[in-house]
Amino acid sequence: MNKHKEMIEKFVSKYEEFYNEHGDSSAGVGWFKAEMTDPRFEALTSHIKNNECSVLDFGCGLGAMREWMLDRLGNFDYIGIDITPNHIEIAKQKYPDCKFFLGDILTDPSILSEIGPVDYSVLCGVFTMKIDFSNDDMFEFTKKVLKEIWSMTTKSMSFNLTSDLVDYKKDVLMHVPFDKITKFVNDELSRNFEIKAHYGGSYEYSVIVNRI
Repeated sequence: MNKHKEMIEKFVSKYEEFYNEHGDSSAGVGWFKAEMTDPRFEALTSHIKNNECSVLDFGCGLGAMREWMLDRLGNFDYIGIDITPNHIEIAKQKYPDCKFFLGDILTDPSILSEIGPVDYSVLCGVFTMKIDFSNDDMFEFTKKVLKEIWSMTTKSMSFNLTSDLVDYKKDVLMHVPFDKITKFVNDELSRNFEIKAHYGGSYEYSVIVNRI
């Protein structure tokens, strides 16, 4: 089995485990501090400036971002994509008026072709957990996914990471230094970007990448 396929299968298994244990909740997609949901989502959606727009929620899980954004943005075109089959099925049942896609964009690029260009992209929790893979393998995966999503995003994109400025590091998480991600973003995506590290203490931060 190649490394990428192994990575996807382990992620799917882990997220199914979270859901089976915790159900339709923030813990059901691997976030165990429910009180962080609002500040996390606020940081990740701060770049979305109007409600007449399309938003891709990459790694949408059970669709919690859609409900949260609907309360604040009103009318917008929401599209969700995830690699976990039961998450997508549940999200479709909860939000039948939205489009959801199941699959791995790095092995099946036709998914992004079907979705087409979007105004904004949000990637929440996609790059925080690495399970037992190396930081190098996980960061390579991170860069590949970000390049693909950025290529179809017309206005701005956001994603979150776990900081390396912590009291201790967890083996299952990918801790990314600010300078490492800013060099990648600056060199390969856009020179117009910002980091939001105000909401997660020293443990989590979000990156907003802009075209305009």
